[in-house]
Amino acid sequence: MTVLRYDDEASSHLDLTAEPARLAAIRLRVTVRVAAGTDPVRVREIAERAHRSCYVANSLSVPVEVASTVVTS
Repeated sequence: MTVLRYDDEASSHLDLTAEPARLAAIRLRVTVRVAAGTDPVRVREIAERAHRSCYVANSLSVPVEVASTVVTS
């Protein structure tokens, strides 16, 4: 698999009603550009496996939601 480009955009919401105030779920929107002919389903499967194994996401006390978009070139 040839990854040509990877971009992500993270967002969250500060829950000021919680004591103490804290971030709500973190959302990560990922765009992966891959070479033509690459199976987008396989790219999403690998991204999901990587997310499940991510030590940063697994260390946080709030859920991390990942939405992946695959673009072929």
